[in-house]
Amino acid sequence: MNNLPKILIGLIYSAVLLLLMGVGIIGKIYFSDTEANNNKLLEDEVSYCGGNIYSSNDYLVGVKLNQTGESLFKNNCAACHAIHEVVVGPALVNVTERRKPEWIHKFVQNSTALIKAGDKEAILVFNEYAKMQMPSFENELNKADIDSIIEYIEVYSAAFPEMNNEHHLNY
Repeated sequence: MNNLPKILIGLIYSAVLLLLMGVGIIGKIYFSDTEANNNKLLEDEVSYCGGNIYSSNDYLVGVKLNQTGESLFKNNCAACHAIHEVVVGPALVNVTERRKPEWIHKFVQNSTALIKAGDKEAILVFNEYAKMQMPSFENELNKADIDSIIEYIEVYSAAFPEMNNEHHLNY
């Protein structure tokens, strides 16, 4: 009887995760069917939650976003992550300052394996986010895909440095 609240909370978290994953899959199907040009941002625009977050593009002078990384991020990551804010998972702003790219590859491809292997960083992230398991992308994203997503996150993070300290991340 004492475990009933924990079980209910676990079921609620699982239902929310499944719902978000479903939204991500539907979004992936929808966006994969549209023309590539409809999904690309212009070099001088940045999309944030569906709109341009700044009326001025002074922040992006000379900045070119990685359109492949952007598309991969939106189709595979955005259901649970944002660059500058916590969603289901952590904000990914400046993620390479907190984690080595090699670790990011392993975590994205199979976070469960890292957790089961006792990786302290993976366990920390897992525990920090209510033990919500990140889905495995080992069959969906290869090394080049993940590198492209990382590059997109790095360029996007650098484009808005004033937003980078809004969420103090210790993990």
